[in-house]
Amino acid sequence: MSLFTNVPVNETIEIIKDQLNLKPDIIDLISHCMNNTFFTYNNTFYKQRTGAAMGSPLSPVIADIFLKHFEEKAFKNAQYKPTFYKRYVDDSFCVFSHGQHKLDELLSYLNSLHPSIKFTMEIETDKQLAFLDVLIKKNDDGSLSHTIYRKKTHTDRYLQGTSHHHPSQILSVAKTLIDRTNRLTDDDHKVSENIYIDNVLTQNGYSRNLLKKAHTSQQNNTTPDPTPPKQFIGTCTLPFIKGVTEKLGRLLRQNDIRPVFNTNQKIQHILPLPTDRFPNENQGIYEIPCFGCRKSYVGRTNRRVSCRVAEHRVDVKNRKHTSALALHTMTDGHIIDFDNTKTLIKTNNESHRILYEAIHIAKRDDTLNFRDEKLKLPYTYAHLIKKIEHDTLSPSTKNAITNDSALSTNNPLRDNGISRAKDTPLFSNNGSSLATPTPTFRRSERIKEKAKVRLV
Repeated sequence: MSLFTNVPVNETIEIIKDQLNLKPDIIDLISHCMNNTFFTYNNTFYKQRTGAAMGSPLSPVIADIFLKHFEEKAFKNAQYKPTFYKRYVDDSFCVFSHGQHKLDELLSYLNSLHPSIKFTMEIETDKQLAFLDVLIKKNDDGSLSHTIYRKKTHTDRYLQGTSHHHPSQILSVAKTLIDRTNRLTDDDHKVSENIYIDNVLTQNGYSRNLLKKAHTSQQNNTTPDPTPPKQFIGTCTLPFIKGVTEKLGRLLRQNDIRPVFNTNQKIQHILPLPTDRFPNENQGIYEIPCFGCRKSYVGRTNRRVSCRVAEHRVDVKNRKHTSALALHTMTDGHIIDFDNTKTLIKTNNESHRILYEAIHIAKRDDTLNFRDEKLKLPYTYAHLIKKIEHDTLSPSTKNAITNDSALSTNNPLRDNGISRAKDTPLFSNNGSSLATPTPTFRRSERIKEKAKVRLV
């Protein structure tokens, strides 16, 4: 039975009041956090009525406090007590010397003390018993030995040594398994376990030189290194590309810059999240379309997108003149389609938000943005982005954009002050090159004609 969801929260809070010298405000905060747990299922909100929440940082502490109190009370009144008893979270290991019948009585006694707390029991088989990751064996002389425990479902499959990962990541797999063996096995099992690890990693594509390096590194870790760690002046994060990134990493280290390697494609990016998702609940870049035309508004926010959209709704309702959406409704009489707002990019980084906003504005021919942005894309980059966007469109969409562009009028309220000349299509007739019309720039309340640019 799960421990956290069966811990009596209110009883535990009373135990905390009696045993811990905490201020009343802290007790109130603990009670508020533990008694106000909500979750969603199938787009419906639910409140957890009993037990501690799974995943809450308070749950392990609350569970440990209650179980400690429970054990002290239980063993104080028990007729037959364990000779040795240790617990890790909800797994207990004990030595009981009063026989199997009395052991069953102890289990029944423990399960009768509280309606929410129930124990299950597993006894030794063939003089051995697994506890967590350790297999404890009883020797013929009565002593105990221990080694690594592996479940029957264990497959010995690890990160492939030939996979496209940085060598330090592959090395860390071997070092972790070797360190685990050295920590969890006694001297009688260390040699056999290390041989087993070497054979398994060899089957997973790890070279002998890498295994030798991993063993040497673990041996060196047993002796403290008096040399202070190298001080870096900065950190550079790079996507790992085999044969390229390693050389860049060496150059960065030589210049006192610590390289950090990552990968853009991860399993978590491919598999869907098991939890319910609510739209526009993140920071990032968003787009609000218009009902009456092809135009849309692109914005960024460091709060939830839904909160920012709610503010836009209020601006339109109050006909706020500093709002691009409100001005569009007042001048053109169109209705803003707030219900179809979508999040384009999710990011918590403000610099990324500024850049992504500028890119998404440049990708669109008609936007409702008119305020000055913190980051301006160079004129050439803006049209290059539009060309790339245009090349990915279907022919019918290209014709629709061309016809719509030819009928559009000048818009002096563009996000970067650039507008197209009237009746001038954005794209050339053959669709192979991007023909830009004569751009105009709004500067000091005057519109100046600059140049005509053709990008092939």
